[in-house]
Amino acid sequence: MVALKSTEPIRELSAQKRLYLVPKQRIAPLQVTPGHFPAPRRTTNQTLEARVSPLPTWVRSLVRLERTVSVLTLLLGAATLTVYGLSVYSQEKWSLMYDHFQTLERNERELSVASEMLKDKMAERAFYPNTHLVPQNPTNTIFLDPLPQNYSLVSAPVQETVKDSSALPLGY
Repeated sequence: MVALKSTEPIRELSAQKRLYLVPKQRIAPLQVTPGHFPAPRRTTNQTLEARVSPLPTWVRSLVRLERTVSVLTLLLGAATLTVYGLSVYSQEKWSLMYDHFQTLERNERELSVASEMLKDKMAERAFYPNTHLVPQNPTNTIFLDPLPQNYSLVSAPVQETVKDSSALPLGY
C-alpha cells in the first residue's frame, strides 16, 4: 500500500483537464501484530479531493479542430466508399447490358443471313418446273382495299403462360 504525504500533490494529465489530487487528511499507517491480520478499514479519511483547472484556449481550439477533422475524414471516407461502390455497380451493370446488346446484334446478323438464304433458295427453286410457281404479272396479282380510317384493331387478350418454377435452378 502506498502512503500519501499531504505536502506533495499527485499530478495527472488527462486529455481535457489537468487534475491535481490532494489527500484530504493524512492516512494513518496500519498497525499489524504478529498472528493477527486486521480487516481492511474504509474510512472517510482515505477520500481524495480533485481540483480542476481549465485548459488554455489554444489547447481547447486544437481539440475542437481535431474532432472536426476526424468527423470530416469519416464523412469523406464514407463518400469515397459510396462513389467506389456505385462505380463498380455501374460497370457491372454496363457489362451485362453490353453482353446482352452483343447477343442481340449476333441474333440480328443470323436472322438476316437466314432471310437472305431463304430468298436465294426460293429464287433457285423458281426455275424448277415441278414447283408450280407462276411468273409475276398484273393479271394474277391480288390487290387489297385499305381499311377505313375509323377502324380500330382490337386484339384478343393474350393469356400468359405460367413458367414452371421447378425448371429454374435452386441456387439462384
